[in-house]
Amino acid sequence: MSGSFTQVPGSTAMGHAEYSLWLTNSSSQTCTVAGRPSLQLLDRGGKPLPTDATPWQPARAASAVTLSPGGSAEATALVAVDIPGPGDSHRPGGPCQPTAAKLRVGAAGKTSTLVPVQPPTPVCERGAISLKPLVALTPLMPSGLLAMIKKVLGYPPREYTL
Repeated sequence: MSGSFTQVPGSTAMGHAEYSLWLTNSSSQTCTVAGRPSLQLLDRGGKPLPTDATPWQPARAASAVTLSPGGSAEATALVAVDIPGPGDSHRPGGPCQPTAAKLRVGAAGKTSTLVPVQPPTPVCERGAISLKPLVALTPLMPSGLLAMIKKVLGYPPREYTL
């Protein structure tokens, strides 16, 4: 499994930013991921940071997503980035929490994958993340072209059929 957790450009408002969690089955076997996988923010060295992942409200049912080799899934997340909450640092101009550089995403069973947080960012409200359910995607373009666009742009394109 590979992927990314990328801030959507221009999405920061009212102390939150929208992120796209993008997962791709990079193995040669079918894999299953929970519709709302477990999340753990990590610093650059891999040390766990405060993380409070909850369903995006209003919560919708989240079914497991099965991905064929090369298949992808995406979920939208809302991350607290600017306004300190309980347990955060309240120094003027200082970050709420240490900078998150990686995200551990739980897959099926006890497996997980590490994805980069792009850009690395300090989070607030003890790592508050509201997550929508994962949705399997079918690209509108050939997979080779899709892979090239993802690499060049650094985040997944937003045009898909569901």
